[in-house]
Amino acid sequence: MMDNPKFKSALMGGGVFGAIAALPYVGMLNSVCCALYIGGGVLAVYFYLKEHVPLPKAPYADGAVVGVLTGVIGGVVTTFVGAIFMALGLVPFVSEAAEVLAQLEQAGVELPDFVRDIATGEGAGAVLLGVQLVMNVIMFEIFGTLGALVGVAIFHKKDANPG
Repeated sequence: MMDNPKFKSALMGGGVFGAIAALPYVGMLNSVCCALYIGGGVLAVYFYLKEHVPLPKAPYADGAVVGVLTGVIGGVVTTFVGAIFMALGLVPFVSEAAEVLAQLEQAGVELPDFVRDIATGEGAGAVLLGVQLVMNVIMFEIFGTLGALVGVAIFHKKDANPG
């Protein structure tokens, strides 16, 4: 499978941008039009087109496949690197969410048990990780494919002498 140039390119683009997207604060760049997901698709297509002979027509279909593969890889990497950061206590938003829930409870707001469990990290960890994995893969696939198509438009070498 590693001989497949689409997979190798997707592994590089999805791995790099998946890890960056999981970093605390840096990952917030995704709130700007999913910039890191799109960047992963662009990078993957750059590597893919760098290895191939230019075709007369832009390979948008190949770019879309690279984008989808980048999305799967990037989503998995983002989820598991993010889980490691969370387990190490390096994600500040988790403690902030717990503080907000504590303030709500002090104000007399009754919260369901599952909401309290999620905020404190008790129970439901595997379920939350699974949901996060699915959401990350879906988002990374959509915007990674969009980025890959943009990457094809940018990096495809046009033939100087068409004809």
